[in-house]
This record gives sequence, C-alpha cells and structure tokens, in this order.
Amino acid sequence: MPTDQVALFNKRRCDQILQLDFSEIPQFLQPFLSTLDRSSRLGQDFDQSIPATQRVARLRQTGFNEEDIRGMLIRSLCLSPERISLDYWACYPLVFGEDPPGSIPDFELLPHRHSHEFLLLRAEHVGTMLDTLSIVRRKLTVMSDTAVAVLQFWKDRCMQDPNWMVAYLFDLS
Repeated sequence: MPTDQVALFNKRRCDQILQLDFSEIPQFLQPFLSTLDRSSRLGQDFDQSIPATQRVARLRQTGFNEEDIRGMLIRSLCLSPERISLDYWACYPLVFGEDPPGSIPDFELLPHRHSHEFLLLRAEHVGTMLDTLSIVRRKLTVMSDTAVAVLQFWKDRCMQDPNWMVAYLFDLS
C-alpha cells in the first residue's frame, strides 16, 4: 500500500544548488558522483567513470532543461536516503490540511514545476506530527517505535540547525 513518507533534507545544500549558474552544476556535482543512488537520473544509465560534465550534457541532449536537472540534483543530493513511511495519523491531510505557515513547497524552489511532490517542514511542523502520533501511539500500523524515534531525532536536528528541514514526500501514485 503506497503511503506518504518523510526524509531529512539538507536545505543549505539546496540553496547552494539554486544559486549556482547552470554552467557550475557539473563542477558542483562531480564530488558527489560516488554517492548517487542508482534510482537517480544522475546515477542511472551512467558508468561510474562518466564525469559530471558528460552526464549533464547527456541529460540536456535527451530533453531535460536546466530546472529539471536542478530538481534532479536537489532530490539526489539534498534528500536523505533514509525514508520513514507515515501512518494515517501523521499524514498531511489529517495533521495540516494545507501547507503550514513557514513550510516550503517544492514549486517555490523550482517555479516551473506543476506537481506538489514534496513540502519542506520546519521543526515545529514535525513537532505537530509527533504530537498527533503520541495521542494514537497504540494504533500505529505503519510506523514503528524506531521510526517515531528517528522522526523525533530529525525534529531535534532541525531545531538545532536551521540548515536542515524534513521533506514531506507526497505519494503521487
């Protein structure tokens, strides 16, 4: 059963990517090539030895524009690989209903996007999710105690360092 998820998000790195001139993207990407997930367009279909300049050029040749490639960079380099699937009681419609004040929808980062794939949450938003989860703790079917503890850890990290946020990943299937 598909479900919404959350992941830790490196907002500082995202801001760096957004401020880059497009010609600087390959140089920025190069040191991260060995960390790219094979599910990333920047990692799949490329031999490990293919440099970032060639990867970006090939993506451009196959029809991806600058914003598409920036979006790939953000998803590949700013979202943590660890994901937490959410129980109903922590999901967006029940907890928020609409984008909470201070959250950042992905289409504000990349204005030409047409879908709402993720929403960046601040520590206080994650706290609201955790408060809701604590009320129904015994009813959780998707989230384990460990998952809730990780979510709490992410909230604490975001409180201590504003360069981190939690990305709420909408299930679009």
